[in-house]
Amino acid sequence: MKEFIIKRLVVCLALLVFTSGITFFLLELAPGDPALMMLGQDATQEGLTALRREMGLDQPLLSRYATFLGDLFQGDMGVSYQTHRPVSQEIAATFPATLELSVASMVIAIIIGVPVGITCAIRQYSLTDRVVRFAVLIAVSLPVFWLGLMIIYLFSIVLGWFPSFGRGGLRHLVLPAVTMSCYSLAIIVRMTRSSMLEVLRCDYITATRAKGIHEFYVIYKHALRNALVPVITIIGLQFGVLLGGAVITETIFAWPGLGRLMVQAIFARDYPIIRGGVLMISACSILITLFVDIICSYINPSLKPVEKS
Repeated sequence: MKEFIIKRLVVCLALLVFTSGITFFLLELAPGDPALMMLGQDATQEGLTALRREMGLDQPLLSRYATFLGDLFQGDMGVSYQTHRPVSQEIAATFPATLELSVASMVIAIIIGVPVGITCAIRQYSLTDRVVRFAVLIAVSLPVFWLGLMIIYLFSIVLGWFPSFGRGGLRHLVLPAVTMSCYSLAIIVRMTRSSMLEVLRCDYITATRAKGIHEFYVIYKHALRNALVPVITIIGLQFGVLLGGAVITETIFAWPGLGRLMVQAIFARDYPIIRGGVLMISACSILITLFVDIICSYINPSLKPVEKS
């Protein structure tokens, strides 16, 4: 297992380097001049030239990437073009809000999604199963921005139950967390239902039932353990999606997280912030995937790496 983890960490590092390269070169190919955005349309050519030299934009592209990569390995993500603060400080100030929102959304999705999926599998083709599958189809199809606006209109404007923007107590967290959780909840319900149905059709479940064991133990002790492996995998993937997809939700609800910071940086051509945000989200997603693999190997020992003789 230690060798497996070390190999995966090396792969994770390589993926981060690859992600940094893709992000860097795509941003450099994007239209717009950061120096012009900072100085405005009335800037003189001399001022633009001096600022580009100060920002290192007058250097060749490969030279800039080599400098960026070298600084990155030393823990330096650069300095924001707007605030002139280190990117690491900007991310440290906003990422906890994004993490809080993503964790709350995933908790909602798991608490509701897994039991509902198990219920639908046990009562396949029942009215409950049909209604839930129809609701899942709607939840997957709804755009997040539209759903967020409708939730704000109903629960904030019409009913006045929750605030519609900002970060504060638990009441501020409810609407954005519910909005973000809908898609992941639907995916978890689908995966849990299909995984449970597949396991319940296995021969060992039939044999367990033939022994006269109570149905509760058949479902939750024997079937659920094996059915959880793909469910946990999809939960890990969805958590990474939530971290990256928080951009839209944070913008709608004015949630002061990393996603909203990146949107502001995109409009301002603040490339260091964009690069740092992408790398932070990528690193979290990769580490979550590694963590999920380790958990699945303990739930199902057959998934553990086999030692070579």
